[in-house]
Amino acid sequence: MVDMFEANFIFLSNDEVLVNQYSFSLESRDKAVLKQNLEIKSSFLDQYINTIKEGNCSLVINPSIPNLAKTAIAKKVEEVQSDLQCGHIVCSSGTTSKISMPKAFYFQIEKVIGNAKAHNRSLNLENNINILFPLPLTHSFGIVVGVWGSLLAKSKTYILNQGFSVSQLFDAIRLYRIDLLYLTPSLVRQIIKFSSRYKKEIISPKKISIGSSSLFYEDIVSLRKLFPDAELYYTYGLTEMGPRVSTYRVEDNDRTSGPLPIGEPLEGVSLKGDSELKVSSKYCSRIFEGSYYDTQDSIVKIGSEIFLKGRKDDTIIYQGINIYPHEVEALMVNVGGVKEAVLIGSDSILHGQVPILVVNGELEPNEIFEHLKQYLPETHIPKKILYVDDFPKTSLGKIRKNLLKSILKL
Repeated sequence: MVDMFEANFIFLSNDEVLVNQYSFSLESRDKAVLKQNLEIKSSFLDQYINTIKEGNCSLVINPSIPNLAKTAIAKKVEEVQSDLQCGHIVCSSGTTSKISMPKAFYFQIEKVIGNAKAHNRSLNLENNINILFPLPLTHSFGIVVGVWGSLLAKSKTYILNQGFSVSQLFDAIRLYRIDLLYLTPSLVRQIIKFSSRYKKEIISPKKISIGSSSLFYEDIVSLRKLFPDAELYYTYGLTEMGPRVSTYRVEDNDRTSGPLPIGEPLEGVSLKGDSELKVSSKYCSRIFEGSYYDTQDSIVKIGSEIFLKGRKDDTIIYQGINIYPHEVEALMVNVGGVKEAVLIGSDSILHGQVPILVVNGELEPNEIFEHLKQYLPETHIPKKILYVDDFPKTSLGKIRKNLLKSILKL
């Protein structure tokens, strides 16, 4: 049986409503051509879906990255990719560091669709629903869940314009009778904080799915007050693994404080580890097939439940977006007026973590910002620059970032 994919994607902005309608099945092809899909919003969606319909492989790069950096990333990816079949390559890297290859992960279309199906089943989704997706489409979660999850559910999926307000989100739920709302923990906290300013009646969607970083029961208690009729789900995933890995349905009699567990693995996914989480997934990127992937997430087990404690590495998660410090730090190497620079994450209730650049040098902040803007998307630009005379280091000369955060009271 050939799957028929269809959905309506409705892009909402202040001055227009743009509807993209799709209905298609896939044709098999022995070898795919790699095509860059670098546009944004509705243009990206057309490019991406047409590439897949043709049986080719879509190269997806964050469209907010400056053109110079996009070109360099695409060139690096094309140099090492060969023997492609229909699917996509997701570049999670935000920079064109000359030190390392961009983080690029290839997925065959069968894995993409399989991960989206498993995700929809984990939320008990029906067909012909109305979805509100206020998140970027040009990331692994956006493509697999936002695009393919919608195509499989034959949904009407509403996409809010960049920089939308909480008021616009509440209005969209009301106007379009939303069945499923996707959020990040950062968005949850913004909604809770600004909901008192919304003067109309707040309508509950039927389901809310929250993912991308740690979520706490304190957030759930506040969210239930706003949306008392909604089923709440917390999801966990990693770009390398598909990205969707596990789902936790929040019950009414759950706790009132502390972190949520990551829930049950999706069909086709296995979890193991006592202090560090390892994941095996049949939806994973090709290079991780047949093995368990070390997520770099520290965990604690309580009974059968797994709770995240934090990252083993230095990855900064800002509004659900992974920022890899070494990529930003590499851009400061050999910059005049800078001896050393490190990127660290400062905890934020609204944003998860905020990237802060710490510099030993004399280059002015405005000059540093202008330099970084040539290579980085806005999300990866440090929100603050701090200066130190010396960095605390180990005996081998490695900067002790945790101690630095303590010294700077971050």
